[in-house]
Amino acid sequence: MTGRLSFVGALVLLACGSSPPPTTAAAPPAADDGDPCAHKTPDECLPIAVDYARTGSAKANAPLAAKLLTRGCDANHVPSCVELSNLYLTGQGVPHDMEAWFGLKQKTCALKDADSCYFVARALNNGLLKITMGGEEPPPDFEQTAPQTRLDIQNYLQQACKLGHAESCDSLRTRSAADTMPWELPPEE
Repeated sequence: MTGRLSFVGALVLLACGSSPPPTTAAAPPAADDGDPCAHKTPDECLPIAVDYARTGSAKANAPLAAKLLTRGCDANHVPSCVELSNLYLTGQGVPHDMEAWFGLKQKTCALKDADSCYFVARALNNGLLKITMGGEEPPPDFEQTAPQTRLDIQNYLQQACKLGHAESCDSLRTRSAADTMPWELPPEE
């Protein structure tokens, strides 16, 4: 009988080991920690972030707006980067930071935003260096870098013009007429 008991015991163990585990209720989804844009695309999140950025809005929360826009900008969503640059320009939800503004404008220009290319050219032309240095005079070697700055301005204006920014094209024409070294318009395509 001992042999038979161990055989039955083995069958019971085998049967218990092969049965599926008891079912439990599905676990609740992970908490979103109050993130209004959890599981949303940058396009879906943009109007939410802009609403949070509005100072007169009942939902005004500029730091949260900056966080949401940063997430969209990190995903190369141009409208998010543009809105985030505006926050840096005004110091809303983030510190007032012209260098961060400038960097975001360069990024969105590289992502083919014509207005951003134009703003970068204007900032260079208006001496962004003085603005970022708190109004101090430029460093002594500024004159040596001026030709490169001039070339950068032209390149940004050309890129904006190629992207259909009429004011950039006009600016290139005006500069070319008034300058001893002509500014080239981008080639017609």
